[in-house]
Amino acid sequence: MDVLGHIFEVMVGMFVSHEPKKEDFAQEEQLGELVKIGYFYRVNNKYEEAVKYFKQALKIRKCSDVYNHLGIAYIKTEEYQKAVSTFHRALDIDRGHFPAFYNMGIAFYHMGKYKLAEGSFAVAVGLDGLEARVKAGACNDRGGALERMYDFERAEASYKASLALNEKHLSAYVNLGNLYCKQDKLDEASVYYNKALELNDRCGSAYNGLGILASYKGDFEMAKKMFDKALVVNKSSEAAHMNNRLLEAIIKSRECEKSHF
Repeated sequence: MDVLGHIFEVMVGMFVSHEPKKEDFAQEEQLGELVKIGYFYRVNNKYEEAVKYFKQALKIRKCSDVYNHLGIAYIKTEEYQKAVSTFHRALDIDRGHFPAFYNMGIAFYHMGKYKLAEGSFAVAVGLDGLEARVKAGACNDRGGALERMYDFERAEASYKASLALNEKHLSAYVNLGNLYCKQDKLDEASVYYNKALELNDRCGSAYNGLGILASYKGDFEMAKKMFDKALVVNKSSEAAHMNNRLLEAIIKSRECEKSHF
């Protein structure tokens, strides 16, 4: 499973795009308070309440950053089409709004519309004035979309572009490991999983990947060790739980075969 980056946000309170007139101060203060309340509800997983307050804020003034916050809330409730429409509204106001392009890519990705996701991430990467680490995230997620389209060559290039921009981008190392594993390039996969662990020795995805490589090589003891490590750092890892169960089934099957001889 490829690892997407985090949803991209703007800081709460940083959404005023013009200097308000004196008579507008009261409305701007109300707008700011509504967005802060909406943000509070969203980070506390109360998404319906968040949507309500962001919509109230937009009645005061249409603003690309507030639309972005609303779109994120829709992503969290898995209302991806609503999220896409909301990000489009942000872009109608500001065609260079990086968070809206980026998050629209996230929404398309979850909808399974990988070509549209890749296009959104590609536009985000091409915007001017972005920090290298931000572009690195967009390159990584573009690689994820390309990988889902089975365009492995361009996916590899996009992941490596991410690392060229930010050599500490953990997800890109894991994704390269996963990509090489899919192509049976086991040595290359091992290199990138281990590089991920050099950056963060609590990277469960990298341990899970090394477990898969060990199982391919028939080293079931090492595979078990790696899957268990993945679960130590992330008890809720569905991939590691599933791989552990599969490994146990393979081992039992092998033992049954031996008992018949």
